[in-house]
Amino acid sequence: MNAIDRRWRCTQRQLLLCCALLLLLLPYQTLIAADEVGTVTLSEGAAELIRGTAVYQLEPGVMVEQDDIIETAAGARVQLEMVDQTLLDIGESSTLHLVRYQIGTDQRLEAADVSLLKGWLRFVTGLIQPERTVNYSTPFINLGIKGTQGVISVADGEQDVLLEEGEVEVDLIDQQALHRRAGRLRAGEHFELSRGFTRFHQRLQVRFGSRLPKHYKQKTVRHLKKLKKRKIKAKKLRAAGYNDIKWLLASRPELRKKFIKRFSERLKDPTFRRAVRNNLNKHPEWRDRLIEKRNKQKKQKKKKRINRDSCDGLRRRHLINSEMPLIKRMALMMRTKVCGVRLVWI
Repeated sequence: MNAIDRRWRCTQRQLLLCCALLLLLLPYQTLIAADEVGTVTLSEGAAELIRGTAVYQLEPGVMVEQDDIIETAAGARVQLEMVDQTLLDIGESSTLHLVRYQIGTDQRLEAADVSLLKGWLRFVTGLIQPERTVNYSTPFINLGIKGTQGVISVADGEQDVLLEEGEVEVDLIDQQALHRRAGRLRAGEHFELSRGFTRFHQRLQVRFGSRLPKHYKQKTVRHLKKLKKRKIKAKKLRAAGYNDIKWLLASRPELRKKFIKRFSERLKDPTFRRAVRNNLNKHPEWRDRLIEKRNKQKKQKKKKRINRDSCDGLRRRHLINSEMPLIKRMALMMRTKVCGVRLVWI
């Protein structure tokens, strides 16, 4: 075999190795892309993103993922454009949770569940797959939306839905997470849930219309094309505190258990733990986790105390065996303890 043949075979091996590496990396790249379900295309005022147990800064170009939580302050506004071209316009003083947003092949939506815990949300369903049903919910209302657009509001004791296009089925959610059909809402109609009473109005009520944000009365504008090549990594600000997630802890009953698992590690922070304990009447499901945490701390303290007593006993024994006056050795013998038990040295 000459030198040319050897070089050619070496090149073939390198090409095969490169192809194998590319095949291994393709599923990983697909998985990374699948995590990103939308883009922040507009951000006005103070807004934050909660991902995992940390709070991140929100700005245009930041990619949002499934299970992310978006919070806006007074006078703020955030607009999300999802991969399936669904548009979510979040108003001021709002908390929105992307409970589930699964995107399949060809950028097609497989399942979606969006929960508005407080504030305002205007939705325009996706253009790629308008026949797919998307669940929009509040603490006590669930909407199965398909190819429609409208406005949802959650305020103190009041929850409203204004449907601009299409038809939706309205379900009520009780404290046992059971759904009860309330009725059908058609284009131009207004559904109101106030202090336990439900009402269907054939047109927008003045009370609700006067509170509508100004930009909800205008045509929705998409901004994704301007940010097509701009992807920004969200900047971490701090660990999530109780005030950041207190609205989540009072969300739909079936979601509260998930939040316990998600934020239980924050109980290591004394400030967070104290705030949860002081508000147990609002979310009593945290009681067992607090008791479990307290018992664990007691066991750790007891273990440290036992180890400390053992070390003290061994230290005294070493002193006793060393050269010291007889009187001092006798005094140490009487005080020596190992694991909390007084020992008498003979």
